[in-house]
Amino acid sequence: MTKTTVKTASVLAFERKLANSDAQMFAGNWKDSNDAGKWQPIEIQEKAVRGTISNRMKNAASTDPTKLDAEIQKPNLQRVDVAALPFDADTLKLRFTLRVLGNLSSPSVCNDQDYQAALTAVIDGYRTEQGFGTLAARYAENLANGRFLWRNRIGAEGIAVHVTHNNQRWEFEADGYNLRQFSQPTGSLAELAAVIEQGLSGKESVLLTVEAFVRLGEGQEVFPSQELVLDSSRESKKSKILYQAGGIAALHSQKIGNALRTIDDWYPDAAELELGPIAVEPYGSVTSKGKAYRQPKQRMDFYTLLDSWVTKDKKPDTEQQHYVMATLIRGGVFGEKGASMESYQEIRVLPDPEFGSDLLMAALFAKLHRALGQHAAGKIGISFPHYGQKPGDIIRLYGTAAMLTVFGKTLWMKGLNDHVAISEIRDVPADAQHCCFSRVQVKSSAERLRRRSVKRGRLSEEEALERIPDSKSQITSLPFIHVKSLSTGEAFRLFIRRGALLTEPVEGVFGAYGLSAVATVPWF
Repeated sequence: MTKTTVKTASVLAFERKLANSDAQMFAGNWKDSNDAGKWQPIEIQEKAVRGTISNRMKNAASTDPTKLDAEIQKPNLQRVDVAALPFDADTLKLRFTLRVLGNLSSPSVCNDQDYQAALTAVIDGYRTEQGFGTLAARYAENLANGRFLWRNRIGAEGIAVHVTHNNQRWEFEADGYNLRQFSQPTGSLAELAAVIEQGLSGKESVLLTVEAFVRLGEGQEVFPSQELVLDSSRESKKSKILYQAGGIAALHSQKIGNALRTIDDWYPDAAELELGPIAVEPYGSVTSKGKAYRQPKQRMDFYTLLDSWVTKDKKPDTEQQHYVMATLIRGGVFGEKGASMESYQEIRVLPDPEFGSDLLMAALFAKLHRALGQHAAGKIGISFPHYGQKPGDIIRLYGTAAMLTVFGKTLWMKGLNDHVAISEIRDVPADAQHCCFSRVQVKSSAERLRRRSVKRGRLSEEEALERIPDSKSQITSLPFIHVKSLSTGEAFRLFIRRGALLTEPVEGVFGAYGLSAVATVPWF
């Protein structure tokens, strides 16, 4: 069989080979960097402040001084999370672990043996001809330069990074490295790069412990990751929620991973743009710039390069080979694009003598909500086949077979496996109809709406009574699931509506509940 007959697998996924943990934050003093006992966890604190009105005004308010003055006088009350060093500590310590995995030539999922054989040959050929030295050196330098500190790096008086592997220990002065340009590794950096290369090659089990010390000054603010708030229904919401792991201020593992894979300076026009290296992504996407630097029309995106290399035997130049391998190390679902709702899997709540079906469904839905937000937001939709006065006892997941397979490997139903029955992944019937399952937010009480408007400073009590009469109260008979907010712990009813049946699907994005007011899922 020749290369030209190989077609891209419809189901293809790779596990990430740089598996880092969250990074916890501690406070201490610069002189005690080698004394682990003198570092205390940094806790998230809450502040309640009154801010000024600074948003862009509507034309009427901006041109009428009286209206503008009235707007300015309204209290802009905010509750925010903050984190800072105590006033007897001048240094932030950030700690995480990094496991380097090998066996890159074996995808975690592939449904086409011919394609897998061709892909394995490509990866093994790269390992023989190029090796993982170039990539390992860049990963090592992103540890040494403290890029993973993000905003905590700016303005520091000193930054030291300590990396430990078994009995080996390397210390780096992060200020000695250029974030915009990679160097030729020597000394300790070359030793660390060699260890990472051994891990990527599968020749050695590699677990690194990384500790960064950032001298900021006593009492200075530090910057953990900020949480994405998916539930906006709570009555007293914070405008900023910071991440914590085990009660300690922390950076998300995803943020650390993004920094470690910021090694791609091979994208088109990189020298002219003077942007420096960007994170390895299939389309070279940089969300802070709102731009993809590897456009398919330039034939420099990951999918074009990989398909040409594997299915057409067109080997890219050396730099783009490094990029393709770095994207596989990043991990992800890379199969041939198909209908996003082509497959489904059912999860049925089993009868239980101790727990009612509504309670078990609520527990299942809570775990699903958390897992979708972490692993598959926007990529998996859901329906309730027994939808009626209640959502029913079955949740049906829709997506590509690859996405559902990878999602299932996250073990998101841990703790509920004895209470549910899970079907195999199946193809959606060709004659299926389509409909939306969407969330409906019900304003159940006019009094509650008035109280919220007064509390947030939008209206006075008199204005609230006038503008929000009792007739504003809403009642619905829609089925619902009891849900608890991940951010506040507040319990509420999540009402679900099934839309009209359609003969053709409608594309769109699903939220972290797997619901959408636009995108349809198959109905059969």
